[in-house]
Amino acid sequence: FSIHATPLDLEALRRQCQDPRAGGFTSFEGWVRNEHQGRAVTGLDYQAYVALAEIEGNRIVLEATRLFPVVRIVAAHRVGSLA
Repeated sequence: FSIHATPLDLEALRRQCQDPRAGGFTSFEGWVRNEHQGRAVTGLDYQAYVALAEIEGNRIVLEATRLFPVVRIVAAHRVGSLA
């Protein structure tokens, strides 16, 4: 689990997940939409208390590996101003 203040390299994250034991890949990518409940949206500002976010993010990843038969998990979250 990692937090980034710069744009994520999605292809590099995908490559980190590749493994000959795995038969597939699933991802989720969020985007800034242009409206919310009828109001214009021009951007979002994501902030995080990095030390706590990394602890919680790693806890969630560890729990997923215990509950599901995954081969590899890579989780990254973007912070900062996004348009």
